[in-house]
Amino acid sequence: MTLQTLGGLHFHTFRRVKPLLLAAYLALEGPTARRALSELLWPQARQPDSSLRVALHALREAAGAAVHGDDPLAWTGPCDALTLLSARGLAALHAYPGPFLHGADLSGTLPEFEDWVLAQRERLALHVQLETLRAAAGLDPGAAAHHAELAYRLPGAAAATPDLLRQVLALTLPGSALEAELRAELADLTGPDGEQRDGGHVSAGGRLLGRSAEVGRLLAWAADPQAAPVALITGPPGIGKSALGREVLREWHALGRPVTHLSAQGLHHPSEVQEGLAGAQGGPGGWAELRTALGPGTLVLLDGPDDLVDLGRWLTAAAAQLPGVRWLVSTRLPRPDAPAALTLHLGGLPCPAPDATEPELHASPAAALFMREAARVRRDLNFSGPDAALLSGIVRRLEGHPLALTLAASWLGREGLADVHARILREAGLGAGADGDRGLLLAARPAWALLGGPEREAALKLSVFADLDPHDAAQLGIPDAALDALLARAFLEAYRPGSDRLRVPAALTPFLREVAAAHPALVRTAERDHARHYLTLLGGGAPTRPEVAADLGNIVRALHAAISSGEVTPALLNQLMAHYLGRGTAESGTDVFQQLSDALEDAGAPADTQATAAICTMWLAQSAERLLDAQTLAGRFLQGPLADDPGHRMRALNTLAVIRQKQGRTRVAAGLLEQALALAQALNDPGREQMYLMNLLIALVKVGDAARVTELLPRAAPLFGPGAPLQVRVKNLWLKLHVTAPDHAGIVQQAAALLEEARAAHDLDHQAQILVFQGMALLAQGEARRAQAQFQAARRLAEQAESPEWVINALTMETEALYALGRTPQARACAAQAVDRILAQPSFENLVEVLQRVAPDLTARHPEAFGTLVAAVCQDERLDHGTARTLVAHQRPGMEAGPPRSEAALLADLRHLLG
Repeated sequence: MTLQTLGGLHFHTFRRVKPLLLAAYLALEGPTARRALSELLWPQARQPDSSLRVALHALREAAGAAVHGDDPLAWTGPCDALTLLSARGLAALHAYPGPFLHGADLSGTLPEFEDWVLAQRERLALHVQLETLRAAAGLDPGAAAHHAELAYRLPGAAAATPDLLRQVLALTLPGSALEAELRAELADLTGPDGEQRDGGHVSAGGRLLGRSAEVGRLLAWAADPQAAPVALITGPPGIGKSALGREVLREWHALGRPVTHLSAQGLHHPSEVQEGLAGAQGGPGGWAELRTALGPGTLVLLDGPDDLVDLGRWLTAAAAQLPGVRWLVSTRLPRPDAPAALTLHLGGLPCPAPDATEPELHASPAAALFMREAARVRRDLNFSGPDAALLSGIVRRLEGHPLALTLAASWLGREGLADVHARILREAGLGAGADGDRGLLLAARPAWALLGGPEREAALKLSVFADLDPHDAAQLGIPDAALDALLARAFLEAYRPGSDRLRVPAALTPFLREVAAAHPALVRTAERDHARHYLTLLGGGAPTRPEVAADLGNIVRALHAAISSGEVTPALLNQLMAHYLGRGTAESGTDVFQQLSDALEDAGAPADTQATAAICTMWLAQSAERLLDAQTLAGRFLQGPLADDPGHRMRALNTLAVIRQKQGRTRVAAGLLEQALALAQALNDPGREQMYLMNLLIALVKVGDAARVTELLPRAAPLFGPGAPLQVRVKNLWLKLHVTAPDHAGIVQQAAALLEEARAAHDLDHQAQILVFQGMALLAQGEARRAQAQFQAARRLAEQAESPEWVINALTMETEALYALGRTPQARACAAQAVDRILAQPSFENLVEVLQRVAPDLTARHPEAFGTLVAAVCQDERLDHGTARTLVAHQRPGMEAGPPRSEAALLADLRHLLG
């Protein structure tokens, strides 16, 4: 049970005020002498000690061992106020039901105790306000403004200081009522020139120092429908690219336009970008769904896609698929292949001239930023007189670099302005840094020197992380106090919108890597702890859990770190592959696994682990439709020593069979499956034996090998028993249609029974399939009219089930039934409908199925044109030999096929011939 002090005062059902005030004081102040407590709480009592003893007895009866000691006394149980102080980001706001000791009767206590309550109330409220504002800075503009207002109006908070008002103001929407209210209150507190003294010249909205011109240009681009859909913000790390992007989003949102913010840092493939955009919109990540979610006029900030492969190509595709959407991209790297209307390269903020007057100095954006950050740690500096000269020297030496200025301002908590200036001059004398990052390096080394030992140790540990969820910090040996200090001194940042996750700023990563080289033992220990934590996370449940996705960057780092210690297992690799497959990011997973495979090979990892990584890589590649890569990987594996193990060879053969089937080489796939099936049987692996047998039967049907299907089907009987899933028994119905001598009457009866089962389960998709198979059996028996009725019913059900593949199958078979009924014009129209559906997602297999049904008709009707079409289809290596022999009969002798053509082009020709 927890002592509740926020929004009221109680401990479970215990509500006596004085004992609970005693507990609240002990919880926040720690062990306290009995005499001090009795004087605070019972100053007017004739016997304060007796009053304390009675209250203490009641409290111990309610809370038991939570009250500890005799003199001094202590509270060792949980308390919501203490929990609140450890909460970060929006979690602090959610953990704040109301002011400290709200409504508690303080009568009879010492005035000093009432002062203590008020101070704690304001302290706790201020913590919530600052954490909420910190988190809000990373949210989309609308949400940021909402949370900023919550922080500003937080119950129990003290009157807002100018600094707090400026923080809230930076997050409000331009032109809003809250902005006007804040500006009026700030003017009352600082005078009409208060903003000029402390903030310098800022952007049009008063939010972003020194970047008003850039904000204006980007807003003009976003509003121009004729401009190219992409704008780039480039520049060195820490220069303010993300801040500029967020400011443009905030201004755009204030105009009533839709916005989306995606942190793309650490993303490697377009599939991850689409998944991230889908997650931001709360839906799936296909282009069709994104078209609905991201309408024309939406401004998307793609923040930090520096690791993204083929960004320019993806942006070109996105512009075509999502017309009217504007893409604002902040990146360290130039992207000449992106369809960009403009590229803004950011440098440091404008600095004052060496001979600038004091007003000119204070108006300089670089000096204004330094003064604003300095005010967070010191209130006694006015930056006039001698201090003005020091300020001018500092900002010019740091070249106006925003992160460098922030780092340098944080030193003022430890030393004076003259000392800060002297440190920077000493660093400048060392000549460190190249153009663009010199200012940052001048600030980074002294900032590091001023950190305490625990903070340095925590920063070095965090340098091995991709990022960190603060809730995991304690488990990883990183104290909350160290996190707070690193955040305050800009060695950590909250970078992901709507999240409390922290990371070392990318701008400081090279510096920390250099420092870490001098502490190898500490870094090795940190890597081991990191690997142990995140590999446990990966292996501890379903692979597609949201927490696995959130920490995927850390998991991949952990796997690489664990390779040298031999802690990477096949089970972990299979779990990671399942994550990529389940999240629909096989493209990204392929490259991650290729790097892991190379690292495992270089480290001489066990053969079982190397083989698993290689097979996972080829499987992910085929799932990502990188069929040539997958075929190359599988072929190389089967020719290498890892394939000597029968189990590894079996899995690789099955993978290659899937690849070859996707390539249309079904007969080759069947041969590979025969080999995999024999190995599964030899290894006594019944699960894989049944799976391979089913896949083999399907492949044999497609190549028309009815004899082999007839031979193998009895062996598959255990798969199709009454306890088998409906989908398996429906597949068995299809297989029975393709044996040497099908029992069509029996198939019709079995289909009727399965149809009743599917109807009882309200399974529309399987009802459609069963009706198609039943219609095929009826058609083979010569019952064309009944067959046509079944195909029509199947089509209606497939449309309700939104199953386009089975709509096409039903139309194709109905075409055959109509020809059998002597209704050629209707058959042609039905085939045309099938082709129209196939054109939406061109498929060579579906093209061939329709082609076989209409071949006699179109050969007679358009012999020359149809013969040319057949010749083009027959030269495709995906066509199996049996079907090719059937179609060649409709090809005129000596007819040239011409160059290879796409499915879409062939389908368009067929559609034209059908009329």
